[in-house]
Amino acid sequence: LYETPVSSSVDETVKELVAIWNMQIQIRRLCDSLEDLAKYGPAKKPDKQCIDTYATDDYGNLINDSIPRGPHYCMDPTGRRTGEAP
Repeated sequence: LYETPVSSSVDETVKELVAIWNMQIQIRRLCDSLEDLAKYGPAKKPDKQCIDTYATDDYGNLINDSIPRGPHYCMDPTGRRTGEAP
């Protein structure tokens, strides 16, 4: 619910509602990112982002077996995170 005085203009009210809605979206995205951080660990560098089973070296050779994995490894299905959860 949102309260506004009757004297408020429609433009002013819409701007306030849009600001609230946008803040809700940002908070949801932040919460989703924190859940991914807890499950899949920190983000990879942008040039290293890929699904681990398809990771290749500079020559195009698959390197997924040579990447060291910790005991809590959980592969990120999007390939954006390391998979090493804290």
